[in-house]
Amino acid sequence: MLSSNLTRRALGAAAIVLGLAITGAAIRKAVMDFLDSLSWRDIFHLGDLWDRAKRIFSEPIDRIKDFVVGLLEGIWKFVREAILKPIAKLAEGYDLVSGWRS
Repeated sequence: MLSSNLTRRALGAAAIVLGLAITGAAIRKAVMDFLDSLSWRDIFHLGDLWDRAKRIFSEPIDRIKDFVVGLLEGIWKFVREAILKPIAKLAEGYDLVSGWRS
């Protein structure tokens, strides 16, 4: 059981590192795509420039949001499995509410 937990945690850590690398590469690509799309004529069409920037950067931003949500879900799952469930097992059979009664 211990080795399966360690394997699962190692795979989770590898997924986090891979997710960070993919997210970083996507941001870099978006910046390069935006810079490559600029021209001196854009000063006369700032609305179009803004629309293009939103289109180019929306995908990496969505990836970052998805990554952060997944990371937080993974952290919560780890806390629940590694800390809360063992504490709940230890507490089985104890009348914890009796200490609160006056």
